[in-house]
Amino acid sequence: MRWRRPARGRPEWAKPGWRDRPLRWAARRMGVPATRVEQPRAWESSCVYRLRSRRGVFYLKAVAARCD
Repeated sequence: MRWRRPARGRPEWAKPGWRDRPLRWAARRMGVPATRVEQPRAWESSCVYRLRSRRGVFYLKAVAARCD
C-alpha cells in the first residue's frame, strides 16, 4: 500500500528556481550556454531537459534524490 501514499511535497524540479543551478552546470559541461531549453518529459521520480546550443543538442536527466 506504500504506492498509494500521497507524495511528500513536490519534486525538486517542480520548485521555483531549481532549474538555474543544473543549467549552469550543463553550460560548463557543454562549454557553451544553452540557447533553448525544453522539458519534453517530467515524472514524479525524474525529468528530462533538451538543451540546444551552438555545439548541438544535449539532454539532461534529473532524478529525485530519494524515491521510496
